[in-house]
Amino acid sequence: MLANPKTHNPDAPAGSIEQLDPLGAPIPGQSLTDSPNEGKWEWEKPPKFTDVDEALGSIVERIEKNVESGERVDRLLLSGTPVETLVNTIAFAGFSEGQWSPDIAELMKPPLSAYFILRGMEKDIPLRIFNNKPKRKMMNNDAVMRGMKDNNPEAFSALEKEISMATLPMEEKSFMDMEEQPMDMEEQPMDMEEQPMDMGEQDMGGMI
Repeated sequence: MLANPKTHNPDAPAGSIEQLDPLGAPIPGQSLTDSPNEGKWEWEKPPKFTDVDEALGSIVERIEKNVESGERVDRLLLSGTPVETLVNTIAFAGFSEGQWSPDIAELMKPPLSAYFILRGMEKDIPLRIFNNKPKRKMMNNDAVMRGMKDNNPEAFSALEKEISMATLPMEEKSFMDMEEQPMDMEEQPMDMEEQPMDMGEQDMGGMI
């Protein structure tokens, strides 16, 4: 259910959670029981092409015979659009329009890529084959602190307290806040003058 039945209120403002009907949610698998010819979306209907060669031929024929379509493809390739991006866009658009199934869309990608590569080579167009994803940049310290302040304020407060304690002068720190530090004492010779023992004239043997 999308909402608690006890909170359902038909008179609630539009778009609020209280206005949602908990019994109006779709049943899992409901779309699989609908008639294929009565589907709401084009991809729910039987595809127009069920053969890879036929689907690929329809694309090539449209590009070769339609001057405007051919020029559009050439301009995209000349502008640096990767062949991979162009192929993925055409395959997904055809699926969303009900031209072919997802399986046909995947199977036609290699030969369609080869066609665009050959077309670019014939027209001396420098090609980008793959869509190289840019490397993700590591967040700097300022971005981490801003995200922590917004999403984890407790951790931000604790870290802020630690930083403030670390920057306090030594005399302002309490005894409990000070960590035990090892005493860095160099061995210094004892500056004691040798004083003669005023023991008088005693026999050392008498002290034993």
